[in-house]
Amino acid sequence: MYIILVALLVVVILWFVMKPDWAPKPPDTSQWTDKAGQMTKQATTKAGEVTKQATTKASEVTKQATAKAGDWSKQAVAKTGEVSKQATSQAGQMYQGLRGQFKLRADSGNLSKQFKQWVVDSGLSKRDELYATLPASADGFAIWLGETNDKELEHFTRQVAQFCASLNFDIAWLTDPEIGRDPTLKKAVEDAVLLYSLAAWRSSNVQQEVQNFLAYRAWLANPKRHKQYGQRLHQILIQEGLVVVVPDQYLASEQERFEQAVAAIRKVAEENPAAFAAALRCIEEPKSGETTAPAPTQEPAEPAAPASDAATQAAPA
Repeated sequence: MYIILVALLVVVILWFVMKPDWAPKPPDTSQWTDKAGQMTKQATTKAGEVTKQATTKASEVTKQATAKAGDWSKQAVAKTGEVSKQATSQAGQMYQGLRGQFKLRADSGNLSKQFKQWVVDSGLSKRDELYATLPASADGFAIWLGETNDKELEHFTRQVAQFCASLNFDIAWLTDPEIGRDPTLKKAVEDAVLLYSLAAWRSSNVQQEVQNFLAYRAWLANPKRHKQYGQRLHQILIQEGLVVVVPDQYLASEQERFEQAVAAIRKVAEENPAAFAAALRCIEEPKSGETTAPAPTQEPAEPAAPASDAATQAAPA
């Protein structure tokens, strides 16, 4: 038995040492390594292609969003002036014409109470800053009057004449020697005309701000009707850093974008009124080289009524 075991052991040793050709060979692991390498390379290549496709798609989405935002801005700029003009026109005609007179009669009760309360609350006797600027305003008005062209002067004079007619006296009285016989009346007429002229001239210097305010109020009353104006205002708030828009919002539905923009505009108006007012002034800045005429250029729609019916007319601007 021992001899048989020794013989088997010798055969096994000779087997491994001599390795005859007819003996089965051990598996070739190099094939497995090559195959694993090829699979790894294919996976890396495919991952690169997927990443490239994702990057390209993201870039296209960003470009589309940017292009769409640019289109909104262009459309809004084209419509902004129309909204401002419409709002200003409606405000100016509120109490004009037959319909306006009826409206004024209906509103006069509440208007008189509101005006009286405003006078009480404003503290007229304590408005030192206003009174201190009167001499400078008078000088500025005189300078403008001397430099303005004939057309603007005629428009302004018609406005003053209409004011005088509403008080039942004639602007021609200012140069009529007959009125000099009553110094008290002469001074009262001259003071009224001068104070009104200063007020009208000063108010004309803020007409751009008035138009912007009216346009904003028109949008606030009906954001859907004045959607282009809202888009332009929203774009300005973004440029000024007052509103932050994440890229996902550009990909939202039109209704969602509209609601988000309206909410953002109202939030800035409530929380940062000073910056919001500055943004409103950016909507319609004058072009380079242009200046805003300091005198009103709109002709009155109709002559003022005499003093007997002065209560039915709108107060002068």
